Amino acid sequence: MKKYMSVKEMGDLLGIKKTDRYWLLKKGYFKVVTIAGKMWVDTASFEDWYAHQVKYRKVTGERSENEIRSLSYAPKEAAALLGVSEWLIYELIKSRHLKTIKVDGWTRILKDDFYAWYAKQDRYQIIERKGEIRKKQPEEGPSVKSIPVGEVAVLLGISKQEMHRVSEEYQDLLETIDVNGKTCFTEKGLELFFRKQRRYRYHPQNDRSVVKTGGELYLTIQQACWTARVTRPTITSWYCRGKIPVIRFGKVVRIPLTGLEKWLRKRKEKKDGINQKTRKIL
Repeated sequence: MKKYMSVKEMGDLLGIKKTDRYWLLKKGYFKVVTIAGKMWVDTASFEDWYAHQVKYRKVTGERSENEIRSLSYAPKEAAALLGVSEWLIYELIKSRHLKTIKVDGWTRILKDDFYAWYAKQDRYQIIERKGEIRKKQPEEGPSVKSIPVGEVAVLLGISKQEMHRVSEEYQDLLETIDVNGKTCFTEKGLELFFRKQRRYRYHPQNDRSVVKTGGELYLTIQQACWTARVTRPTITSWYCRGKIPVIRFGKVVRIPLTGLEKWLRKRKEKKDGINQKTRKIL
C-alpha cells in the first residue's frame, strides 16, 4: 500500500467532486502533508478515518473489518429491524432507552447496546422473530398483535394477581394467545374490553410506549381508541372532521392526549344537556 496518495486519487476513491475533496481536507479528519508545494493524503490515516465513518463509501465497494457500519445501526435501520417508525426510535433515544454515539455528526446505535436493551423489554419484536412466532401459531394469522398480561396490568394500574382475576371475569372479551410460552392478550380483545365495561380504564400515563414530548402525551390511533373507549373508525372520523387535533409525520399519526380529553369532555357535556332536556319533556 502506498504511504501517500494525491487529493485527486482520494476523491476518485470516494467518488466525490473537487469541492467535497477539499472540504474533507479542511475538516482535518485525516493527516495531510505538503510535498513540493502539493498536498498529499497519508494513506494509513485515511484508512483509519474511513473505517470509523458512516457517510462515504469507496467506489470499489471495499469495506474495513472494523467499519462502524458493521458495529452499529442508523436509527432508520433500527426502525426497519423492529418494524416501527423512525420517529419512535428517536423518542426511545430521547428517553434514554437506547444509547447512541455520534460519528461525524451522524447518530448511530451500537449493536451491543441495541441488543442489550432489546433483551430487557418485551414490547417490540425483531421482524425475524415475528416470523418465528407465526410458525408456532399458524392458526392466529400473521396480523395478530398482542400484549403480555403483565404489561396490560401496568396499563390498568393494577397488580398481576388482580389482572389474572380480571381475565377470568371478562374471558368472553379478553382473547388470549401464547407467545413463546408467555400469555398475552390480543389488541382486538383489549379494544372490546375497554369499550364494553366501565370498571377498568386504560391510563396513557402508565403506558411506556406512549410518546411524551414537552410534557404532552401523544397517542397512536390504537391508544386513542382505548382512552376514548371507541373504535378505530370513530377516532379516524373525529380527526378527519377536525374534532380532535393530530400531528402527522408522513404516514405516522399522533393524537395529543389533552386535545382528545377536551373533545371527550365537550361531547359528554353536550350529551348530558340533551338528556336533561329529554327528562324535562317527559
